Amino acid sequence: MYRDNCLATYNIRVVVNENRLKKIAEIIRDIGLKTIYIIEDNDPQLKALKVIYEKTGHIGYTCLLAVANALISYKLAVKGEKYWTEFSKYMARTSPEYKRVFENIKEFLVKTKLNVFALNSKVSRLDKFLKSPIAAEIYTSPQLYKQDLEKLRYGIAKAINTNPDAKTIVFSVKMFYYAYYSSIGERPIVSYIIPLPVDIRIATLTVSSGIMDVLGVERLRNKALYLLGRKTNNIRKVWFEVSSLSGIPSLNIDSLLWPIGVFITKNIPQNILIHKTLEYMKTMVKNGRVHVVENLILELLKHH
Repeated sequence: MYRDNCLATYNIRVVVNENRLKKIAEIIRDIGLKTIYIIEDNDPQLKALKVIYEKTGHIGYTCLLAVANALISYKLAVKGEKYWTEFSKYMARTSPEYKRVFENIKEFLVKTKLNVFALNSKVSRLDKFLKSPIAAEIYTSPQLYKQDLEKLRYGIAKAINTNPDAKTIVFSVKMFYYAYYSSIGERPIVSYIIPLPVDIRIATLTVSSGIMDVLGVERLRNKALYLLGRKTNNIRKVWFEVSSLSGIPSLNIDSLLWPIGVFITKNIPQNILIHKTLEYMKTMVKNGRVHVVENLILELLKHH
């Protein structure tokens, strides 16, 4: 069953396949939070933040670095997994002083050249955020947001005058969640209201899964780019529906989807993509329910 999501010019039409949406939601519900938590524990981004805490011993510093870096993590020169690992190595050698956060991140950006796109704008955003009251609060009292990530999301958005649904805002909340948990072993409560951060991986998986299609646009990548550029809110909405049907918060669903999409943007045959993704996810799931995750991979890459 299909529904029209929007009607655009030039005979381009975005449609949602309700049957595919329900199928994906059913599998994610079967996977469950326990297995998703195992995947999160093996996420290179979470591991990177854990190293920062282990080396600096400061929860607030780790959480603030996570949020600040997430706000400027777009159009990177390397994959996100590698970027955060290198960020971790660099920050693990720094002194956990609040007054040094801006200079430490700026030095990392300049020296490593792993995040140079629109560098001046990113540095400006970083400066604006770190001068805000919420940045100081994250550093001194991160526990205040353990049970209210939604308040954190709106606070960060207000600090830099950005839409609270924007990819970098939501991603910064996810990285706070990772940083807090990796520091003290307690997971903050994740609200069902918080959307997942929509990037090219999520947009591509949304199409390759068959959940959404862009009629009038050829090729998977072009469809994904169209959705990412013009219909990000539509992507958020369908994953909200998946969240509601599966009983899993969108932010945790992102922890499942993002590693599955690690090779999705590469121009490789479907069979090779499935094999590489399966092998990679086996390292992430380990003691979890591997066979159910394999089923999800096959369904998410069905229309690649």
